[in-house]
Amino acid sequence: MNKSGKQSQHNHHYMLGDRFYQDGKYIVAIQEFEFALQLLPNDTETIWAIGDCYLEMGQPEMAEEYYKKALTFCPLNKRDVLIYNLGNSLFDQMKYKEAIGLYENISKKSSVYKKAKKNINVAKRKILRY
Repeated sequence: MNKSGKQSQHNHHYMLGDRFYQDGKYIVAIQEFEFALQLLPNDTETIWAIGDCYLEMGQPEMAEEYYKKALTFCPLNKRDVLIYNLGNSLFDQMKYKEAIGLYENISKKSSVYKKAKKNINVAKRKILRY
């Protein structure tokens, strides 16, 4: 299969995965995203989407794994949002100090900066309780 054929097939599976994700059918979405990854193994968006599925399914450890992998290929202009999601996966595992460390590195210009600050405060309160 030539490069444009791979891209086309990748896009097809990614879009199907996204549709299943939007419908809350996360397992089927992951399957479609995995098909897309077979065609373009370093596609940040696809790897990230799998992490999102796992986070929605209440499996933050798996989400963390995929978010970390996505970070290796992520363009700078999208890093803050991905770091925020990675922080959320750590937060959900009660790894509050690690999550705070990530949230604190999010740029003030980022669309998720205010959410990150809020999560820092919540995480600090949770640390004090334990």
